[in-house]
Amino acid sequence: MTESVSIRWDVSDLVRDSLLSKSDMKLIVCCFAEPFSPISRGLAKCFEEIRMGDSVSYAQIFILDPTENIQFALECNVKACPAIVFFWEGKQVSIQRNGWDEDTKFVGVTSKENYINLIRLLREIAEDANQDNLILKAQGM
Repeated sequence: MTESVSIRWDVSDLVRDSLLSKSDMKLIVCCFAEPFSPISRGLAKCFEEIRMGDSVSYAQIFILDPTENIQFALECNVKACPAIVFFWEGKQVSIQRNGWDEDTKFVGVTSKENYINLIRLLREIAEDANQDNLILKAQGM
């Protein structure tokens, strides 16, 4: 990650509008990060780089300060940061990780490549699935 990346902080109203729209971009990724935390800020920069790139151009990526967007963060069950929340066709995705309870968010930090792979995996699973409650099984993360 380069230090020169400028983070564009979004507001929850933009996310809500996207969740309600009937856009072809069915996958929405929300990165909740605290601007004062070096770890959160590093992840926000990582997601800004992903958002600016073309590796997952089919996904809408939003970067949110949970304090400034407290109501939406609570609705997404975000209690600690950094946290990543995924939506497919307007519905929050459930996530299963080895040794963890099923949840609706991915908490913690991993590599940019792992996040890109996770977004790609979710899209593949979602496009193949025909179910109301989508579950992403993130193995080894």
